[in-house]
Amino acid sequence: MKVLVICSFMYLGYTVFFLPQMIQGDLLDTFSRELVESSFKFLAFPTMFFLLTSPYQSTRNKVLSLIIFVLFMTLGAIKARRGILLMGGFVLGISIILNLWKSSNKIPWILVGVYLLVFVYQLFLIEFSVTDFQLFSSLFDKGLVNTRTYVENCFFNSMSTMDWVIGKGYNAGYFCPGIDESIFKQGVRRVIETDYLQFILTGGILNLAMILFLMIPAAVLGLFYSKNLFCKSAACWILIWLVFLYPSNGFTFSVFHVSIWLMVSICYNGSFRNLDDKVLKKYLKMELKFNHREEA
Repeated sequence: MKVLVICSFMYLGYTVFFLPQMIQGDLLDTFSRELVESSFKFLAFPTMFFLLTSPYQSTRNKVLSLIIFVLFMTLGAIKARRGILLMGGFVLGISIILNLWKSSNKIPWILVGVYLLVFVYQLFLIEFSVTDFQLFSSLFDKGLVNTRTYVENCFFNSMSTMDWVIGKGYNAGYFCPGIDESIFKQGVRRVIETDYLQFILTGGILNLAMILFLMIPAAVLGLFYSKNLFCKSAACWILIWLVFLYPSNGFTFSVFHVSIWLMVSICYNGSFRNLDDKVLKKYLKMELKFNHREEA
């Protein structure tokens, strides 16, 4: 959690430093796009774990995560990055559901939900176009345009039967001309945005199967066979990672990726799953003190 606090301040500093490049309007500018996406993946998104485990967090951590959330969602809208908006909105929704489930007084949450539904309905009745707002114009121009089919077809055409079973290896790729040729020379891409296909590209279906055999049972144990909200949040964090392997490259060395394996180990730990919420809250909010024995 201290690492996530550091990531939060690093993201804020990074955004302030590169803000002019991040908000420039050219959607085809690779450098600007990578600034937004890379900072989101490696610094911003992991901090959403604070929202997911908000009952255990200090006020500082909650405020930090909300500031980061608003910031990356705004940048995602400006750069028309649908994956960023989907991931942020999904985690916020899961966080609200977990807090609603744990809360003894559910009436305020229900009223807020009803109010939001009415508010959205009223927006549809107003005769104006959301695209009139400059902030959202790029996003709605992009809309539901399919930007994956061509790349995925190139991937399928490059895979042999043996490639599907054991993959091509980490240094191989697939022929996909016309996409990011400034990065991938001679039209050979070693990365595909759908991470499930990335697993197959590097290690075949066997690689993907081994990952799923580890992740899915851990999520089931944490969600249905635990007595505390932290384990359920850990299971949701794993499921979020599995869901967003489709629109993003989550299998990479990042704080988010490392946190997933920590959550897997927690969900497999029967003693941790049986801990009471009060015990966990006390433990996570206290400063650990290490007593060193004096040498005789």
